[in-house]
Amino acid sequence: MVKTTTSSAKQSAGSTETTESETILHQGLIAEMGLPKYRGPQIKTNLPMNSMDEKKLVFNVLQGKLEPLSEQVGKAIDWTHYVCERGMITNPETGDVRMGVRLVVIAEDGKRFFTVAQSIIAAIDRVVSFWGEGPYDPPLSFKLSEAKTGKGRNWYHLELL
Repeated sequence: MVKTTTSSAKQSAGSTETTESETILHQGLIAEMGLPKYRGPQIKTNLPMNSMDEKKLVFNVLQGKLEPLSEQVGKAIDWTHYVCERGMITNPETGDVRMGVRLVVIAEDGKRFFTVAQSIIAAIDRVVSFWGEGPYDPPLSFKLSEAKTGKGRNWYHLELL
């Protein structure tokens, strides 16, 4: 079961009101989450988020040391969990900020890999469609490959092993 959490804060007359709604989504990782404009980050994960400690774990996954998935081309990764965050993403090369999705894949050994590549996010979405939300036990293994598009950009392909 996947939980999606949306948080927003409103300032009025010096007080802050925070509202939080948690809904169960049965849609894809990059599905429209029903918000017409950016209202804070949205999280989707197959990690449990029932207790304060579990929510802290998800927060720390997103805040902790993350390795670029693109540096794992050609290597096998055994993964059990994912955290998907929709929010504002900054392009490190241009400084441009846009709405986007960041996916963190958590390997069986605890390593965390991130990507914003739409091809990989779509592939993980297909995995979830086939095998369910997880956690995956035994872990699912995949290998990442890379190619260049006609415009010279990197395109990533995920192959299940």
